Amino acid sequence: MLYQHPSGHRVTIAGHPVAAPGVAFTGHESAADMALFGYVPVIEPPSDPMPSTPLVFSISKLALRRALRAANLESVFNQALSSNPQWAADWADAQELRSDDPLLLEALPQLASLANLSEEQAMDLLRSASI
Repeated sequence: MLYQHPSGHRVTIAGHPVAAPGVAFTGHESAADMALFGYVPVIEPPSDPMPSTPLVFSISKLALRRALRAANLESVFNQALSSNPQWAADWADAQELRSDDPLLLEALPQLASLANLSEEQAMDLLRSASI
């Protein structure tokens, strides 16, 4: 645990001896022990609270179709599939889809455009159907 003295000096108590100005700690002090010396716990936020790469998720074909149907976008999806034979073939062969699949990422802008959604909204719709 990281503690800070009003003077600005910081010390980490982590189970091993540590020296501070005018005092030596065993490394096993409690917060109450540290407070006797004027040190208060320092809570630091994580340096990177959000992952730098998006989380990959899987979507079953049935869950995706049901989410599209619930959003009144099933016909738009069918239209997008029929407009590209490669997409239709992959849809027929797939059991589930991954959000990082190159073909899905290629199709997403067209699906979003046909549905009058932003790409982010379209991805959110896919995410809502994820396994």
